[in-house]
Amino acid sequence: MNTKWRVQIQLAGELPECVAINDRVSVACVIADMATRTKVPYDVSGLTETTMIGYRVDSQQSARSWIEPLMTAYYFDAFEDGGAIKFRTRHREPVATYTDDDLAANVIVSGNEKSPDKTSIARTQETELPRVINIGYRDIDAEHEPGIQTATRLAAGSVSESTVNLPIVMNKD
Repeated sequence: MNTKWRVQIQLAGELPECVAINDRVSVACVIADMATRTKVPYDVSGLTETTMIGYRVDSQQSARSWIEPLMTAYYFDAFEDGGAIKFRTRHREPVATYTDDDLAANVIVSGNEKSPDKTSIARTQETELPRVINIGYRDIDAEHEPGIQTATRLAAGSVSESTVNLPIVMNKD
C-alpha cells in the first residue's frame, strides 16, 4: 500500500525502460510492460524521456486499448518495422517531405498518362468544432478519484462538447 491507501503493483520483469525519473515512471516503461506481457517485440527508445505520475489499469482489455490513451495524451505514434512495433514521438524532425505531385498516382488511360486532380484541403466549419473539451483523468491529489479539466472556445454558434477520459494519474495542473 502507498501513502494514499492504494495497492501498487510492480511491473512484470526487469525492463530496462523502467527507471524512475524524479519519482515518475516513463511512458516507455508502461508500453514495455504491456508489450512484454503480450510477447510482442517492441522498441520504445523514443519515449524514455516522457514521464507520468502513474497509470490505472482497472479492467481486462487488449494492450492496444491501454496504449491508445497514452498516444492521445503524450503525442506519439506506433508503427510496425522489421517485425517489431516501434513507438516514436511526434516532436522530431520529419524524415521525408512530400509535394502535391507525390500525393496521387498517375493513371494510364488508352496509352496516355493522366494526372489525377490535386489533393484538396478542406477546413472544418467553426460551428462543427466542439465548444467545450473535457479531459477526464485520475487525480493524484484526490486519492486517484476521477478529476476533470475543461477548456472552452469562444466560438459563436458551436454547441457541441467533446470528452476524453484518460486512465492516467495526473495532478490538476
